Amino acid sequence: MKNYNAAALRGENVTDAEHAQALGLTVPSDILNTPKYNDYVLDRMYEANLEHFKTELNPETSQRYTEEEAQVRANEFRNKARENIKNLMKG
Repeated sequence: MKNYNAAALRGENVTDAEHAQALGLTVPSDILNTPKYNDYVLDRMYEANLEHFKTELNPETSQRYTEEEAQVRANEFRNKARENIKNLMKG
């Protein structure tokens, strides 16, 4: 069974289930060991980052990030991670 998590794609001996557990995520069994695994994880991380950014101060404004600013920042992180995983999938 192939594992699609970033650690496994880098050659580490980490199953998708172990990776999800390490992240504190419960991933549906029909998503484990499929290319959908990373999209699922990245979407959960996006949600967590979005909530986190809304509690942080924007260094440019010295105010908390607005919903829109938080969405932009969280999306930047997700897109960068998605690009990294895409590169790993290429081998």
